[in-house]
Amino acid sequence: MTLKQKLLSIVTPVMLVMITFAAINLNDLWQKMDKLLEIEVLMELAVDASNLAHELQKERGATAGYLGSQGEKFGTVLNRQRIETDQALSTLNLALEHSLNDMAYGDVKSLMSNAQSALKRLFSMRSSVDDLSIAAGDAIAYYTDINALLLRVPALITHLSPEPVLTENLSAFYSFLQGKERAGIERAVLSNTFSAGDFGDGMYVKFIRLITEQDTYLTTFAQFTSSDMADIYRSAMQHDSVRDVEAYRERALSYELNQSAENWFESATQRINQLKQVEDLYTEYLIELALDHYDTAVFQFYLWLMISIAVVVIAIVFSYKVIVGINRQVHSIVSVIQASAKDKVLSRRAEVITNDELGDIASHLNEMVDEFNIAVKWLSDVSVKLTTSSVETNSVAEESTVSLISQQSNTEQVAAAVEEMTASIQEVSMNAQEAVNCVQDAKSAVD
Repeated sequence: MTLKQKLLSIVTPVMLVMITFAAINLNDLWQKMDKLLEIEVLMELAVDASNLAHELQKERGATAGYLGSQGEKFGTVLNRQRIETDQALSTLNLALEHSLNDMAYGDVKSLMSNAQSALKRLFSMRSSVDDLSIAAGDAIAYYTDINALLLRVPALITHLSPEPVLTENLSAFYSFLQGKERAGIERAVLSNTFSAGDFGDGMYVKFIRLITEQDTYLTTFAQFTSSDMADIYRSAMQHDSVRDVEAYRERALSYELNQSAENWFESATQRINQLKQVEDLYTEYLIELALDHYDTAVFQFYLWLMISIAVVVIAIVFSYKVIVGINRQVHSIVSVIQASAKDKVLSRRAEVITNDELGDIASHLNEMVDEFNIAVKWLSDVSVKLTTSSVETNSVAEESTVSLISQQSNTEQVAAAVEEMTASIQEVSMNAQEAVNCVQDAKSAVD
């Protein structure tokens, strides 16, 4: 495994972790954008559903009054209201035609499908009301069940919300709608009661429960909504119709039931219309809030995308430069070592590419090779000098040999002359001895 491969094996996992982390964050932001965009679409649908529920609430109240009076009252109001309900229903159906099949959030899709199925019975219910062939409680329950479906949309949207602030406001909005729905049921109950002059079975208890539930839902709404919306709600509740409704409630609680059902219906409707104005403002606020969070999420997504791309590109370029630099530096060092060791070439130098330990090694290697080169040159010079001295010594030795040979020849000649002189001396000595002997002989003879 080469050094480059080892470096890549270290860098690659880190890069993969960085890319994975960036991809996860980008995916989370994309999902957040998608959810916020879906919330904006669903809020538009919730507006249409709530508008239909508002008209159904009025139709429910008029229907209750009509049935309570046995068809003697509320006929004109009911017919006019049915027209307004049909218009709201057409608007909702048109919105569902464009969005139901493409709706990504299955719970809302299922809810709207159930609401459409229930609404198919609306015309048969109206016929039963016109014929006075249905009890007021059953008619009220039918409208209430449909409204329960229509008003659940904001509650389901809260499960989709990725933003705590948006979730809190959606929950507050749901509480507001439930309080307004109880106000609508209260209108229907007392319309029927005042028309009939008496509470039906269980209607008194239901009436008290409706007041309690209204107060609970609307108080919860005021606590959890924004301060601006809470102020708008409190301002709306200063309307004269609110005081009129309170007065009718007191009479109903005291069983003073000889009241004008039409006047009660009008006062309750005006109060509910005040709530409707708050509702419309709140839906606009929620849609704007969702769009603001969506714009923020889009900005965060593209900001994170650019940062991620920049970081990854910088990391890749930096890693590439580091790996290439290290690889080139090591290759340069190795080539110098190989040239020195195998080819005995001391003229090559390592290129100092990196400003790190490897660069220091290359620099010190060059210094070492320079020292080797100086040492080799010195040794070469010494060798030349030794060779010259050897040649001179050899010449002197040869001359000495010749001189020795000449001296040896002369010595041999001297030795030969000495030998000859020695022989001559010996011969002279012998002659002298003989002369001595002769002299001695002569002396003896004389004597």
